[in-house]
Amino acid sequence: EMGVTVLIALAAAATGMILAFFAALVISARTSKNKTLTLIIRMLASLTRNIPEGVWAIVLLMCFWYGEFLAYLVMSIISFGFLARVYADAMDEASMDCIEALEATGASYWQIIFNAVVPETLPALISWSLYAAENNIRSSTIIGMLAGGGIGYLIGNYRHFRQFQSLLVAIVLVVAAVLIFDQISAQIRRRILQ
Repeated sequence: EMGVTVLIALAAAATGMILAFFAALVISARTSKNKTLTLIIRMLASLTRNIPEGVWAIVLLMCFWYGEFLAYLVMSIISFGFLARVYADAMDEASMDCIEALEATGASYWQIIFNAVVPETLPALISWSLYAAENNIRSSTIIGMLAGGGIGYLIGNYRHFRQFQSLLVAIVLVVAAVLIFDQISAQIRRRILQ
């Protein structure tokens, strides 16, 4: 179940990253083109970011069946809200010189994004993405207890049936997984930022 937990956490983080990237393009002052759409996406990202994962799990439990998909959905929503904000902030810090130079040459919107904005903000985007994945692994235990799936579901069962030895082993596995992923992401960040 620990493998299922890590897989769900990473898949949810990847989904959140993809959705957040496109949302950040709409939200960022450097890349946005439509003020109405910017306002709508900013409100959606703020809503998904500010509602705790436990509340999302309970609300979505009414719409979806208890299990791994629900846990994946909750973590995707939380990752999206968080990453949309930090990606947009990173894009806002991109240099206008490169953007203006490409605009002057007649580059298309996507050429500007992939030749000016993304290369300059890529280290920050990767760093925040790793942090979101790490955060999902931490949160997956609580979400699993509420929404079902992974090691959180087992922890809930062990606690309910007072199987304290199994509960301790499950908690130690979660702590070990978080520490291992923290070390891996720190190594990746160190290599990217050099």
